[in-house]
Amino acid sequence: MRPSLCPSVKSIKADLLAGKWVNKFDPIRITSGGLLVDGQHRVTSFFEADVYPVILLLSGFDLSIYPMIDGEIQPKSKAESFRCMKIDNYTAASSAANYVALYLDGGAMQSVVSLSKVAEVYAAHQDFIQEGIREFRAIEMILTRTRKTVLFTLGCRFLGRDFTCRFFTEFEDGIGKSGACVFRKLMVANSNKVRGKLHTVEVFALGIKAMIADYLGQDVKILKWVSSESFPRFEDALIRAARVR
Repeated sequence: MRPSLCPSVKSIKADLLAGKWVNKFDPIRITSGGLLVDGQHRVTSFFEADVYPVILLLSGFDLSIYPMIDGEIQPKSKAESFRCMKIDNYTAASSAANYVALYLDGGAMQSVVSLSKVAEVYAAHQDFIQEGIREFRAIEMILTRTRKTVLFTLGCRFLGRDFTCRFFTEFEDGIGKSGACVFRKLMVANSNKVRGKLHTVEVFALGIKAMIADYLGQDVKILKWVSSESFPRFEDALIRAARVR
């Protein structure tokens, strides 16, 4: 069964067939890699109607300015851009890659990064991000998919995949006194709160602290982080581990 066309494609197709389509010469945009990032509806309509007007084609398009195209009042989201790039789980993947890019930028994961940077970070961490989205689904009631995926990706990058999988297995089981278990208790309490829930940045800071503590073999009785503190960094844990050895 042939899928139905979206309203905009139907409208353009009808105008093409009736000779009423107005060509405003808004460019069809294609990246240097051949990815069609803007003009999908028009191109689909041309094929559907078998009518091919003269158009303006912009190739070698820079993804860094893609969010501001189409003359929209609001920019296109990174999730929509990931969808156009045919990336699996595009909403979660774009959100996770955005936070990973913020972490790698060196701040407290609260600033803004461009689409091109997010796409670059995703390409470098694609396997970890997609695995983080797919695995440990049972914990998403207390740790959202994006937060889980970001911590999983960063853990794999800095502390190794084996350690990170063990950490999340302990977090999932919730048995013991490890940093993973203390972090789980915090997230359970946080998910049950009506008010005063932890912000995303606080969750990331606490999760990173828990992972670092377990990586270094430290006993954890309580996890705390306030915005006046320096944001915890995996790199610091690796430096401390190297000194011990």
